Amino acid sequence: MGRTGDFGHGLRTCWRGCGPGAHERALLDLWLRTAAGQPVGWLRQFRRDTAVWLWTYHAEAVQRAAGQVPHLDDFVLHRRESVAMQPFLSLHGIDAGISLPDSARTLPAYLALRHGVTDHSGLINDICSLEKEAVLGYEHNSVLLLHREHGGTLQQAVEKAGARQRRLTERIQRAEEELLIQTDTARMTGPDRTALHECVRDYRHMVRADYDYHLQAERYTRPDLTNPAERTLRSNHFSPA
Repeated sequence: MGRTGDFGHGLRTCWRGCGPGAHERALLDLWLRTAAGQPVGWLRQFRRDTAVWLWTYHAEAVQRAAGQVPHLDDFVLHRRESVAMQPFLSLHGIDAGISLPDSARTLPAYLALRHGVTDHSGLINDICSLEKEAVLGYEHNSVLLLHREHGGTLQQAVEKAGARQRRLTERIQRAEEELLIQTDTARMTGPDRTALHECVRDYRHMVRADYDYHLQAERYTRPDLTNPAERTLRSNHFSPA
């Protein structure tokens, strides 16, 4: 538990450029190469999202050590940070050559879209991780919390999670539509408008890729962890958008 806090401190130290340890120096080198040429808005968001993600490990460790289980409503916000999609979405911009100005990053519909994509990834991860996490007694899982708070069978909890996943897909589609309107209202033109539209397109592909990844990645399909052919806790709602 103490190590998670130490690492969070080390990360902040390396961002200030004065890390004393080997891993701080490695992180500093990685950070400097990643951050080179990025606008201030990107740097601010990536630093915030990465730090918050790493602190979620500390938060969960403290909760488990205290014998506590999060309430579902609180966990939704925690999962948004712990799934690490927020930093990934920022890194996507570098790989895709997309640079969003602050005027785009702060649009309500863009934030809703970003949160929707992140929440979608976290929920699908929880559905596919359910069996192995249940065996390990790891309760920071949306399906297990649904089961804990609403009762019924575990299969019914999976169905509730699947229904939530469908609503998230609808939320993402609604955010896309609202973002187009807000782009016009803000009179965003030229490269900024193009970059924002490319983000919408790529985020949609990421949502679709959630299914491919979670149904193919070894960490979810290894026979010693779970057998997809015999899986009984797969929601009927769990299907590509």
